[in-house]
Amino acid sequence: MDALPNVIREIGGRASILVDGGVRRGSDIAKALACGAEAVILGRAVNYGLAAGGSAGVSRALEILRDEFDRTLALTGCCSSADLSSDLITTV
Repeated sequence: MDALPNVIREIGGRASILVDGGVRRGSDIAKALACGAEAVILGRAVNYGLAAGGSAGVSRALEILRDEFDRTLALTGCCSSADLSSDLITTV
């Protein structure tokens, strides 16, 4: 996440920015989108769901991520992912 704003600035709109890796929770998805990513790849969560419960496990893993993402939107006062912006992100 620290590098994302610099990557976006350097790319300058010449390519789509997708975040892959380190996404464990719905709040991670929100952070990536707020920092300027256009999409987030969810390989690990889907694979864990698949290993744990087949296609039903994949559905459940995606449902959990969606619920967490929706909760994060609500807690930040955003109605949709389009409302997310970098001013919601603080660094320590």
